[in-house]
Parts: sequence; C-alpha cells; structure tokens
Amino acid sequence: MKPLVSVIIPVRNGAATVGEVLDALAAQEWPTDRMQVIVADNGSTDGTGEVARARGATVVVEDQVFSAAAARNRGIDAAEGDILLFVDCDCVMEPGWVSALVAALEGENADLAGGAVRSRLGRRPLLGHYEDLSYARQEARIREHGVSGTGNLAVRRAVFDAVGPFRADLRQGEDDEFCQRVVAAGFVIAFAPGAVVYRAPVESVAALLRRQYRSGRTEVALLAAGGQLVRAPGSSYLSRKRAYVARVLRAQGVPWFHRIGVIVLNLAASVAQWLGRRSGGNR
Repeated sequence: MKPLVSVIIPVRNGAATVGEVLDALAAQEWPTDRMQVIVADNGSTDGTGEVARARGATVVVEDQVFSAAAARNRGIDAAEGDILLFVDCDCVMEPGWVSALVAALEGENADLAGGAVRSRLGRRPLLGHYEDLSYARQEARIREHGVSGTGNLAVRRAVFDAVGPFRADLRQGEDDEFCQRVVAAGFVIAFAPGAVVYRAPVESVAALLRRQYRSGRTEVALLAAGGQLVRAPGSSYLSRKRAYVARVLRAQGVPWFHRIGVIVLNLAASVAQWLGRRSGGNR
C-alpha cells in the first residue's frame, strides 16, 4: 500500500490562485484516499478558505502569527500522513509530482527531498529567466548546500518529531534554517528531478528589488538565529559574481538579450539585498 501523504499549502489572500494548485493536486497520479490536502490559511480576507473547501481541501487557520512558516506549522499539526509535502499557493505541479517526491525519499533512503521549480514565463519572460537562473536553482541548493525551498519539498514526519517545526518568527529564510537544522541533526536530503512545479515569476522589477531587500534583512535574522547563509562556491564576492555571469552567459534556450538583462537584474538585486542587510543590522 502506498504511504499516506499530507500536502500542506500555506496561503494568505490566495483566492485567485489556490484553485489552480488544488486542481493540479486532484490530477495527481496518486490514490486520492492516500493523499490529504491541507490549506493553511494565514488570515485571508478574500475568501481563500471558501475556494479551498469547495474543492474538498481541509482548511486550517493560523491568524495569530502572520508568516508562511507559522501557517505551515499549523498545517503540520493537522497532518495525518507519515510524509508531508509542501508547495506554495501559486505553484502548479506535474501529475507525477507526489510519486516523484515519494520515490526520491524511498530510493535515496532520504528524510527530505526537494524538486525542481520552474517559471511560467508568460508575459514576463525576462523576470522568469531571472528566477530560473538566479533564484530557484533547487538542484544546486540541495546538492551543494543541503537546503531546499518549501515551494517543492517532502519531509518525513519523523524529522519534525526530532527537530521541531519551522521558525515561525522568520518571514523569509525559514526553509534554509530548517534544512540546515535537519541536516546538522544527521538527516539526509535528496534531489527529486521528476518532481517539477511551475510558478509565475515575481510580478515586476520593483517587486523583485523589494523581495531582495527583505532577503537581506532576513539574512541578519537568520545569522542571529544560528543559521548559515547559503552562498555559491567561491572565495570572494567577486569570484562568485564571475562564476554567476559565466553561467548565465552559457545558459541554453535563453535569448542573448535576456541573458544580459538577467545579469543587470542580478546586480541591482545584489545592491537591494546589501541595503537590506545594512538596515537589518541597524535595528
């Protein structure tokens, strides 16, 4: 018999997108009686809960602490499965997503497994290419640093029993902190190449810069919490940037002018992140 999995989707005011992810879960190549779907509502005011209930999801509410981590933790409390799967409310997964994550756990004898996150380019192809080349590089993060984003992650229940939940006080970076804590405790993380989710890229350059500013502030909080920063290999900032530029310029399937644009965006994002670190360090 296949294991019971619990899929946890943290969301706040996601009525416009949560239906699509729930429809994708309904199309999974996994027995419906072996999959519990939990929408963890983080104080929505747009009818997100009603949309989720109409599609048969279990809805739990976390309206005391407003963070994705707190919502995930509320979902973990309600989960009945031995394997917990996490995905964001703006993601759509391929039909074999659940099967691929479970197979990675079992085939690699792993305790956590993360899959690929790809952008739906749509009307914002430059920002989508930026996300794919700079931000959502799951395989490299897992293999080189032992961390995975929670937009595509499977965790055995026993891991939470051993190390505890996500840090609800972290607004960003809680996934890195959790994975670092888990790996330090001796648990094994694997990459699941067949577990693919697609998400819309950040909606504008301004939103990208705001996100990176928040990321810089979060880095300060992450270090204060005892976590470590995830950095690309290299002995210095300049060597890391040189390696990044070389990788982007070699990218296949990306128009040359978008490759140049990605590099420019990355430089601007780096400045925003640096400003965030300065601001966070001066609190």
